[in-house]
Amino acid sequence: MRLIDTHLHFWDQRRDDLRYPWLQPGAAHPILGDIDAIKSPLFDPAAFRAETRFAGVEKAVHVEADARPANVMSEPDWVESVTTLAGLPTAIVIHLDLGAPSAVDQVRSLSSRPAIRGVRDFGLAAYLRGTSDPGTARAFRASLQAMADAGLLLDLDCAWEDMAAARALAQEHPQLTVVLEHIGYPRRRDDGYFASWSPAIGDLALAGNVHCKLSGLGMTDRNWTAESLRRWVATSVEAFGPSRCMFGSNWPVDRIASSYDAIVAAFLELIGTCSAAEQESICAANAEKLYF
Repeated sequence: MRLIDTHLHFWDQRRDDLRYPWLQPGAAHPILGDIDAIKSPLFDPAAFRAETRFAGVEKAVHVEADARPANVMSEPDWVESVTTLAGLPTAIVIHLDLGAPSAVDQVRSLSSRPAIRGVRDFGLAAYLRGTSDPGTARAFRASLQAMADAGLLLDLDCAWEDMAAARALAQEHPQLTVVLEHIGYPRRRDDGYFASWSPAIGDLALAGNVHCKLSGLGMTDRNWTAESLRRWVATSVEAFGPSRCMFGSNWPVDRIASSYDAIVAAFLELIGTCSAAEQESICAANAEKLYF
């Protein structure tokens, strides 16, 4: 099975132009807690290849690693240089402050960088919740329209509580491709959380321009089994359909819960009820259309 990994993070903590507060020794992740086991000084394509060489990964998508650079292009510049050397075809999702006055011009400037395929901005959560001031809200709307015009996609970090607003955003910008990360990043894996998450993700999927990364599956289920993941994957695939779902590993963050080969094997088992053509779509073809 061809495999394109739509969600991983490269980083180099040795560089002066990139800062990663969440990877500093002793820094606790606000949701995941202690992730010291994955905090290597460097995680680059060579390291990724070493961990995944038996999984058949053809291409990968680097999603901004919260590098906090002074220049927003410092991270994609570095990623492009190291992936070219490693021979790993890589698309890039960068960070931009989409609520900033300069965001529209920044978005338009990205047309000269074909490797940059999308944008992620955690600050969008305030816009979804209606807590942005009017000027910032106008800037968000203009930035999202500029992204749609430029053919850039929005990589969306969105919990179930914000999915109704995310559907409204997607319907307001029907030409914008929206990709939900980590099946909505479920914070817990209990029955009560599932009862809230499941209808919310079904509602979000009603917007036909929203796609779903089946990624980050182990982050908040560190003792996962294929069975514990089954209903989360099955519900996502049922909601979005095989034509709008993609594989993502969230590597190396999800290494806190398993090896790469183990998560791929479990993933292939979980989508095994789909037809061969549908499995090919989920594992590679859908991602290739959107990111490459």
